[in-house]
Amino acid sequence: MPVVEPEDVADLAGIPLPLDQPARTVLERAIAKALAAVTAYLGRPAVPATFTQSGARSLDGVWQLDYGPVISITSATPETDPLSGQETGAYTVVYTAGKDPAADPVYAAALAEYVTAHAAAASPTVRLADEAGVARRAKSLSVSGDTQSITYADEPASSADGAAGAPPTLTTLKRWKRRGVHQQPGIAPHPLQVRRVDTWW
Repeated sequence: MPVVEPEDVADLAGIPLPLDQPARTVLERAIAKALAAVTAYLGRPAVPATFTQSGARSLDGVWQLDYGPVISITSATPETDPLSGQETGAYTVVYTAGKDPAADPVYAAALAEYVTAHAAAASPTVRLADEAGVARRAKSLSVSGDTQSITYADEPASSADGAAGAPPTLTTLKRWKRRGVHQQPGIAPHPLQVRRVDTWW
């Protein structure tokens, strides 16, 4: 189940429902961009994703995989030398990894709040709301020479200024940020025992 639905973003941005396909696409892209920012900040996938890794080995009973935490292993296929046909000792591993909102309601709530707020405040979403004729009440108007600017009462405050109504910052997800680069302890089962996923990482 997605962390945030386009309808959640539309509701926050004041965009009328139901959404047509072009509007849905705009909001889905805004959601994906917000999730990408979270992934970069956390240093790990913000939501479960499937990866295929070649050359994976089990060293001292621990599988050396690029992403974590590992949720499940789909397959582990022995790799062979293309010339000799002999097994190399390495495996091509297909696995699912990342933070799982379904397993951590506190993380799920914080992630949904961040993604919804930032997707709703994204420029394409604001333009979509404007095109839909969403009324915005002007708070102030300033004119300086040939330049004029307008501020709206419902315009979200900058994340950086910490003002009331500002979208949450990435630091609200700090407790789930990856701490350095290390391999968590665990005993890897024999590659044929791929259903015992709890001991792969």
